[in-house]
Amino acid sequence: MQVFRVPLRALAEFCCRQGDIRTGFGSGVTEFSAGIEGHLAVQKSRGQAYQAEVTVRRELPKTAYRLILSGRIDGILHEADGPCLEEIKTTRAGLDQVSGELPVHWAQVKAYGALYAAEHQLDGLDLQLTYYELASGAVKEFRKTFRTVDLENDLTDMVEKYCIWLDRILKHRRRLDAELAALPFPFPTLRPGQADLMDQIAHSLKNGKQLLIQAPTGLGKTLAALYPAVRSLAADETDKIFFLTARTPGRIAAEQTLTRLANAGSCSLKWISLTAKEKLCPVPGSACTPEDCPYARDYYTKIDAVLAACYAAEAYSQTFIQDTARREQVCPFELSLDLALLADVVICDYNYVFDPQVQLRRFFLQSNLLDPGQRRYALLIDEAHNLPDRAREMYSAALVQHDFASLKKSPGGIDPAIALAVRQILDWFRSTREELEIHNSTGAARELPDTLLPLLTEFRDAAALYLVDHPELPAPGSLSELYFSVVRLLRTAENYDQCYATCYEKVRRGLSVKLFCIDPARHLQELLKAVRSVVFFSATLAPFHYFKRLFGCDESAGSAAVPAPFAAGNLCVLHYQNLSVRYRQRKANASAVAAALRTFVSGRQGNYLLYFPSYEFMLQIHQLLLKDSRADTLLLQESGMSETDRAAFLNQFQPDTDGTTIGLAVMGGIFGESIDLAGERLTGVAVVGAGLPAVTVRQELIRDYFDSSSKGFEYAYQYPGMSRVLQAAGRVIRSENDRGALLLIDDRFAAQQWQELMPEHWQLRTVTCEVELKTELSGFWHE
Repeated sequence: MQVFRVPLRALAEFCCRQGDIRTGFGSGVTEFSAGIEGHLAVQKSRGQAYQAEVTVRRELPKTAYRLILSGRIDGILHEADGPCLEEIKTTRAGLDQVSGELPVHWAQVKAYGALYAAEHQLDGLDLQLTYYELASGAVKEFRKTFRTVDLENDLTDMVEKYCIWLDRILKHRRRLDAELAALPFPFPTLRPGQADLMDQIAHSLKNGKQLLIQAPTGLGKTLAALYPAVRSLAADETDKIFFLTARTPGRIAAEQTLTRLANAGSCSLKWISLTAKEKLCPVPGSACTPEDCPYARDYYTKIDAVLAACYAAEAYSQTFIQDTARREQVCPFELSLDLALLADVVICDYNYVFDPQVQLRRFFLQSNLLDPGQRRYALLIDEAHNLPDRAREMYSAALVQHDFASLKKSPGGIDPAIALAVRQILDWFRSTREELEIHNSTGAARELPDTLLPLLTEFRDAAALYLVDHPELPAPGSLSELYFSVVRLLRTAENYDQCYATCYEKVRRGLSVKLFCIDPARHLQELLKAVRSVVFFSATLAPFHYFKRLFGCDESAGSAAVPAPFAAGNLCVLHYQNLSVRYRQRKANASAVAAALRTFVSGRQGNYLLYFPSYEFMLQIHQLLLKDSRADTLLLQESGMSETDRAAFLNQFQPDTDGTTIGLAVMGGIFGESIDLAGERLTGVAVVGAGLPAVTVRQELIRDYFDSSSKGFEYAYQYPGMSRVLQAAGRVIRSENDRGALLLIDDRFAAQQWQELMPEHWQLRTVTCEVELKTELSGFWHE
């Protein structure tokens, strides 16, 4: 018989949510933190007759399963006329906003009371809600007396409401298990290497392991990952799948794959694709309150019926979510988060799992009864080579002097306490900048800015009080945004250790300070330990030891490089050996680089992408190519391109067109990966340079940090650079039938330490002049 553990707090939140969405500081008592500080302060004040942290538990057998209800009472006041159970809530809101009539809070303490009264054979008892205000230490108490029979009836009602949902979810899983056990592969044949890849992923999921897969473009990695993962749901190995992707093409590929799998097996697989809040919001710019947004009004009152109606559907796409939200007048973003609890597969960006600011806490940090399994989660991390740099930003935090200066100049002025804190912070920024100028500092330190942190704490507290006390007034300037930036930096400071550095950078309007996460492995490792299995996959995960180290993988993590699914002869790889594009040689060699590129694109009429190590060098070559009339169409990646601009750029690459189309782009940029120009849409790619990141204070910090393991240059520059090169090169061959040419321009590619990082299927040919380049291309295109 299945056993489901039901925390009483989660049961109360699930059954008794009512009213509006009200986020931000105007939310009053609807937003409380479970602050340890407040709990301890109240408990210590209660005296010797007080019993803190009392556990209650009850087993409830049902027909098909058994429930274990449990909770921990904050404290019991043992008084002359009987015990009084106390539930403590900590808040930054003023106590004058606390009414003591929140149904969720009373439901929680009443559930505790039902179990305690039954265990101690009491006819009734007192229950108390105690609210502790963090800023002042003030306390407000609400006490009521309840009969045990009434407490039992209320608890029964909550349990029965939950069981309706639990029965619904279990029925779906039984049906899905039967369907997935017979799920056919959605294509008549497998691509070369696909079967082996799926076997390795299936083995990893079955045994709860971590696995790194490097598989070339054209293999069908998304399907090869999702097919065994979905089947692991039926094998009782996985409760939920998270497909993490950093870019829109990856999300679309996952959606299309899941739709294809569901159609192939006629199965009821439920999946959702999470979208950023700003893209879903039907009332952009409004506050998430019932006064400003009708979609926030009565959300929690409506949502149970809305979710029940949605449960019959299977694909929770962005369109489905927006249509449902519009019809039911509920917030589409909050609806998507609630629907994610019902889904078997969740497609989302990395930050929904790894970023502490936006993480899906309902899965990883909180108990939620719509997710009743054992949290045997599987992470499928697409384009995983992007994760280290993304993680560094997730676990870093920064503040800019100008933001505080702008707040000081807000029209109408600011609260005196805030003004004092801002003045002290601005004084710190000015003195720090002067000190950096005097000592000609490098702008980095390996310790916290200790003198700044107390000032930020004063600002945080003053801003919180103002924002709580004035929910009806628009905050001056960007006070709320600055408040959250300060909170983020203070939280980051709590985790500051040898993996961090403090970076100071002079900017146009003052100074910025950043707590920079050099090594994110510890943070990632904590999350990886919370899930059952993880599959990292990408076309560029070489060398494996580098990525295992940065991902925070355990020692048992496996790795596999899957051979290319196409004939090696389909790709012509040429290295123009005697041209250096190191930073100091670029200007002198620009004409020679442009001449080599002209020869390359003249080898055959078609479509070409040329990748460069920097925007500046790309512009320089662009000017030289403009002088040559042989290019019918010359396209240039521009800064700040919108999604429409990007689509228009790529739409120029069409098969069977007269003339040649040449696109110039920056390695590691918006066209550096995750673009699919299959067949004749792309004839060849040229990669100019080794893709090394620019030498900055942060990259040098990474280099110094990993120099202790003699891998400083490799971790900071070579490996990230080669990843950019391989991603750009991967645009050439998109299927097993494609043919194309790849030109590498940089003398560094001749060195062994660079060639060791190249894919095995590359048959590298060296050329030293334009004549040899033309000859090699002619031979390839006329085979």
